[in-house]
Amino acid sequence: MRAEGGTCGITSCQSITITVNPAPAQPAFIQGPVNGLCGLQGVSYSTPAVSGASSYVWSLPTGATIVSGQGTNAILVNFGSSLGINTVCGATSICVRSVSACGSSALRCVNLSVAPATPGAITGQSIVCRTQSYTYSIAAVAGATSYTWTVPSTWQITSGQGTTSITVVAGTMNGEVRVSASNTCGSSKIARRSVTTFACSNPGMTMLDEMPELALWPNPAQEVVHLDVDQVIPDKMEIYDMLGKRMYEGAWELEFDVTSWPSGIYFVRVSLGEKQLIQRLEIAH
Repeated sequence: MRAEGGTCGITSCQSITITVNPAPAQPAFIQGPVNGLCGLQGVSYSTPAVSGASSYVWSLPTGATIVSGQGTNAILVNFGSSLGINTVCGATSICVRSVSACGSSALRCVNLSVAPATPGAITGQSIVCRTQSYTYSIAAVAGATSYTWTVPSTWQITSGQGTTSITVVAGTMNGEVRVSASNTCGSSKIARRSVTTFACSNPGMTMLDEMPELALWPNPAQEVVHLDVDQVIPDKMEIYDMLGKRMYEGAWELEFDVTSWPSGIYFVRVSLGEKQLIQRLEIAH
């Protein structure tokens, strides 16, 4: 700014710097449990401190109550048996925004559930022998008090229903082993594992009615080899290279990844009781 006019000339410019501070940044994340919250008391939630923020405003869905900490970046929450809508965000979420004298940030929200989360991967064999016993299990789910398992028709759960691990006798039907986690407030979505049943070799047998054929394809192979022995599961599978070095020994596989194996000639040997089948396999990358 300067003054002009008059007979004495023009003044020099004068200035003032005005800094407008922005509203604080959106909180980076909310730390705390999000599933299996049925009836829990004193549950801790927090968010990292935001530069320039003087306070924090938390909001919760109906059915949850802030016990302490409103205005800070860490709160304690009590939960009931159900959750309604958080009117601030329109979902069953916990939300927080950072606040300063210059304004407030955008919301950071995380969905909550009183029911447990979906169980993780089911551990257990996906290729099984009919009439034989197997175990399937999952890791414990936070907030779950019980687990419900289902198996394919003609299978039987012999023990473990309601827990994280079951023992089954495989039947003749293919299908899925399924499990959901639950508590008094609800149940999770279902975790699944596909299972395929076969008539299997008896380790004590000395002969078969008809000797099955070991099929390999594609042959030559570049990445994955598929294997089949007329719908029978051999007791053991071995793979050797041309020099007799054993490249694999273990359980029967319906497919085998050879991507990392050198190009060359190999031999696949499977055992069916006291019988053995050998097939030549070529790998050509």
